[in-house]
Amino acid sequence: MSINIGVPQDIQNKTAPHENHSVRQFIAFTAYGDPVPKARARTYSRNGKVRTVTPQQTVDYELSVKLAANQAMLYRRPFEGMIRVVIYIYVKIPARMKKQDRARALLGELHPITRPDIDNYIKTILDAMNETVINDDNQVTELVSYKRYSDRPRVDVEVYAI
Repeated sequence: MSINIGVPQDIQNKTAPHENHSVRQFIAFTAYGDPVPKARARTYSRNGKVRTVTPQQTVDYELSVKLAANQAMLYRRPFEGMIRVVIYIYVKIPARMKKQDRARALLGELHPITRPDIDNYIKTILDAMNETVINDDNQVTELVSYKRYSDRPRVDVEVYAI
């Protein structure tokens, strides 16, 4: 896990165009490791009691993203009001990918169009930012996301209070 204050070097100048909002606050952070999509909670019944359990892999990944976000916040309170989030999801290049396709993937010419879906990754990341960077993910009024291949799996996140 690595923390970047400001805009991470490899995502400079990639922020999508936006409406004319003034930015009140900004942070950026990177959580290294294979991104984990939000998995459905499992519900089961035992001895007449119903329990719902979130898969451990999801819990662990949310914690790692929350730690990266927390460090980027530098003990500040969560942003309030409208929020713009830009998320870059970098997934591992499959080992079975052809050499020429691998080169294209690293150049950004070939994007992952496989499962898991991008929205499942986003849900994990936004949930991890709750009560750390933002009070609740319902504050997010603008969201831009990208799913790309990389030889360094990670998520880069930019958060703007607008």
